Amino acid sequence: STLSSSSAASDVYKRQHPNLPPFWRRAAEECGLRTIALDIPYVYPAETFDGLELHGWAGHYKLVPTFTLPPSWLKAVHREFGEAPIEGYGPGILPVRKYIELRDTLVAASRRATDMAATLIEREPWNLFLISLSATHSGGHQLWDATNVRGETNAEQAEELGGALRALYVESDRAIGQLLEAAGGETPCLVFALHGMADNTCLGSILPEMLD
Repeated sequence: STLSSSSAASDVYKRQHPNLPPFWRRAAEECGLRTIALDIPYVYPAETFDGLELHGWAGHYKLVPTFTLPPSWLKAVHREFGEAPIEGYGPGILPVRKYIELRDTLVAASRRATDMAATLIEREPWNLFLISLSATHSGGHQLWDATNVRGETNAEQAEELGGALRALYVESDRAIGQLLEAAGGETPCLVFALHGMADNTCLGSILPEMLD
């Protein structure tokens, strides 16, 4: 169901948003900047590109199947770095063990993506390097609060779940340090959060419509 709903979301997104070229592709074409871009959200394939792109590999969810530019690079990615560590994402109310598994999956996915990026930073020629680490976003949906849990939890489980989201932020912080070191101290770097998470507990504004 996750994959089918992801496909439906992709169709809706494509109808609502034209397939506009990302800024780095225009920079490559107009300014000759060679770019490596990894797991940037809402990106669709192109016919040609002077650089390397990998999307839908360890991202939040997939609007399109995992792809690379050039397309032939995908086999090399699988051979050197493995298959996509996250095949799909769907929210839900789950037993606590599933949330702990999600934490571990997201930590491992971030680590693999970071190791890949560090390797490419040091090995490939590039003028601009982009990577999106989305584990904190996926974790923010599911691990924000213990009220998501189905069934009873004991004190040990509750404590482990309570630190699950923090573990993802700790891993992201470690990843940033690894990437900054790989890039070198003379490289201008920009680190930012696309958007954050917060409690969303009230639907009072749409209650009349819901009741109707």
